[in-house]
Amino acid sequence: MEKQINLGILGPGNIASVVADAIKDVEGLNKYAIASRDYKKAESFAARHGYSKAFGAYEEMLADEALDLVYIATPHAFHYEHMMMCIKYKKNIICEKAFCLNKKDAEEVIEAARANNVFVCEALLTGFLP
Repeated sequence: MEKQINLGILGPGNIASVVADAIKDVEGLNKYAIASRDYKKAESFAARHGYSKAFGAYEEMLADEALDLVYIATPHAFHYEHMMMCIKYKKNIICEKAFCLNKKDAEEVIEAARANNVFVCEALLTGFLP
C-alpha cells in the first residue's frame, strides 16, 4: 500500500473550503488536520470537510509529527510568516497565491526551504483545481 500524505490546512476560510472540496477525492491524500487561531472554527471546518484533527493554534498543528504537507490559506499578509513557520517544523508547503508580498520575502522563503529540504510552491488555480 502506498503511503498516504497527511495534509493539514492553515486557515479555515473560504478559499480553504474551495480547495478542500476540490481535493476531497485525491488518492493518497489523507484529510488530516486543520488549524485556526479559533479552535471552534477549526473544529467546524474539520467536521464539515472530513478532517481528522482540529487545532486552535498553527504551531500546535505544525508540531504534529504525522503531518506531511501544509496548504496555507491565510491572508496574503501572513504568507511569509506562515511559510517560515512551516519550514521551521520541516513541513512541505503549498501556499495560496500571492506567494509573498515582495521579492525579498519570496527569496528568503525559497532559501530557507532549500536549506531545510522542504518542498514549497505557490498554489495556482489552473495547476491545482480540476
